[in-house]
Amino acid sequence: MQFRRTGTPLLLVLPADHLIDHQQAFHAGIQNAQTLAEQDRLVTFGIVPDKPETGYGYIRKGESLGDTGFCVSGFVEKPDAARAETCLNSGDYLWNSGMFMFRAQKYIEALERFQPDIIATCKAAMENGSQDMNFIRVDKKIFLTCPDDSIDYAVMEKEVQSGSYLGEDDIVRLEDRYGRVE
Repeated sequence: MQFRRTGTPLLLVLPADHLIDHQQAFHAGIQNAQTLAEQDRLVTFGIVPDKPETGYGYIRKGESLGDTGFCVSGFVEKPDAARAETCLNSGDYLWNSGMFMFRAQKYIEALERFQPDIIATCKAAMENGSQDMNFIRVDKKIFLTCPDDSIDYAVMEKEVQSGSYLGEDDIVRLEDRYGRVE
């Protein structure tokens, strides 16, 4: 089976543990991100913080890109309480939502630059996989050898170029709303 590239689709990457309360605002954020992603930018979504939070990472806003978003000038991993307070009070930081939009090809190119082992393993798992009707079954043994790294660490913190705003009330983690499920 060949590893195939078909066009340059946009991907919207969303975590499963977020609850979208204000769908219109979320859709507006997606439209802004789409505008940026269509310019071949890797886009992350930032949530306007309403309190200092040590459980989230932060995105530092850079140059404005007008109504569509901003350049990203840096990331702060989950800070201690004092640093979270500083981030909130500065007005320059947003919570990192863990949501992204980008062209598939741009992400593959970034993986090739920053994490060549991940892309090589995925390609090998695809090439040695099998077709089952309309499904591609990757080679499990090969795929399990893939380095374990998140999108954030593998690519986005090294390469992300722009961000889109989401309001503080638009998205909440399910755990924050309903508590941790054991």
